Amino acid sequence: FNKLTIFFFLSICLISYSLAYKSTHDDFVECLSHKIMNSALISQVIHTPKNSSYSTIYNSFSENQRITSDYKPSIIFTPNDESQIQAAIHCSKLLSVDIEKKTAWIQAGATLGEVYYRIAERSKKLAVVAGVCPTVGVGGHFSGGGYGMMSRKFGTAADNIIDAKLIDANGRIHDRESMGEDHFWAIRGGGGTSFGLIISWKVKLLDIPEKVTVFNVTRTLEQNATQLVYKWQHIADKVDDNLLLRLFLRS
Repeated sequence: FNKLTIFFFLSICLISYSLAYKSTHDDFVECLSHKIMNSALISQVIHTPKNSSYSTIYNSFSENQRITSDYKPSIIFTPNDESQIQAAIHCSKLLSVDIEKKTAWIQAGATLGEVYYRIAERSKKLAVVAGVCPTVGVGGHFSGGGYGMMSRKFGTAADNIIDAKLIDANGRIHDRESMGEDHFWAIRGGGGTSFGLIISWKVKLLDIPEKVTVFNVTRTLEQNATQLVYKWQHIADKVDDNLLLRLFLRS
């Protein structure tokens, strides 16, 4: 095996899903098939427990037999070149948008920029509450609360999560119903990694106008900038919640 193979085998072992979650397994394989577009090559780089090559590859890299006896990846991916690594990374960040139900399943590896772009591709009148930095990962952002430009009107990202899938310490996959409401509450703001390995989030998509108004007002200390901030604190709770004000301090 070359270095690419070793690296990605270890990575897929860490993030792969149980065979119990069949739909995710199938979606991942289907996505890779579309990206690589070579059926003969697919069979050489994707290995599942049904393949004769699976056990050989798996045992070659298994260092801790106490772990490998109970937990095994549903897929071992052994890329041969950089383009195949790109395909695997892309497929691990899938985003499924349901316009009619106004929901989206977002895998934890996606970034905010990717989420915004994919939703906008499907609808210009729906959006998800999240932050403004496009390179921030969804997994940590959502599990930490997730404050964004629409939070004054719709709350944080965590307030708009309606389901999630995670793997617990015993390798079992849970959704909101099976993990329980206390557990579901904890992963939305308490740090998801403290309570399991988050696979994906289901979020509400919110109605937004196709056009918004943005304006900037600049004031210096000599122009009573501090007085403006002081006054805002006293009227913020009374102003229409369609208005968001952000304050930047610059020297």
